[in-house]
Amino acid sequence: MSARLPILLIATLLSAVACRDRPAPADFAGAYALDLVGESTLPAVILSSESATMRLIADTLRLRADGTGSAASVWEMENPPGAPVRSLLSSPLRFVVIGDRAEIEFTCPINALCAEPPHRIARFSGQGLRLDDALSDADAYFYLRFSDLP
Repeated sequence: MSARLPILLIATLLSAVACRDRPAPADFAGAYALDLVGESTLPAVILSSESATMRLIADTLRLRADGTGSAASVWEMENPPGAPVRSLLSSPLRFVVIGDRAEIEFTCPINALCAEPPHRIARFSGQGLRLDDALSDADAYFYLRFSDLP
């Protein structure tokens, strides 16, 4: 019986360490600034046609340890022959950690038609996060962490 005790103790410790190797919402908590869209620096052209061009000027993610957060971005729309128009968009969000990733859901406004979540998939990358669009094969967004959040 005493020979089994060390084996049980080792198994318990290994299980605890293995479970902790997976990130938790607190590991993702922080403020992140968009650095790259695919391989493009900011401002990045997200959509371009003969009639309009949309540029992403800046984007910030704030993720909290409780699985909530927000995203704020500055966009520029150019419709020739007029001058470019800038707009600020912000949205609350929720996220859950599944395995090595965080699945992000942007809050759908009342009476809006929204796609089913997750909307973005976040993974740790270098000094920040890589966000992939869960609904399309759009370029990945690369964010740098610039602050911790509770």
